[in-house]
Amino acid sequence: MVASKAILLDSNIIIYSLQSQHEKLQKWLGKHSQIVSAITQLEVLGYYRITNDEKVLQTVIFRFVK
Repeated sequence: MVASKAILLDSNIIIYSLQSQHEKLQKWLGKHSQIVSAITQLEVLGYYRITNDEKVLQTVIFRFVK
């Protein structure tokens, strides 16, 4: 079995990647496999400044991330 490398994302990285001024981060993340823990998902979706649109977007994205 060949182990693939994936990036374990922190909640802050995910929250920053939602912001339009972090386009370079968005592109960089798009080039790498990602892993998100259940705790990180809760932290992101529970972030007090997340908009409803961002919450919907993250919920969809979390379905595709390990």
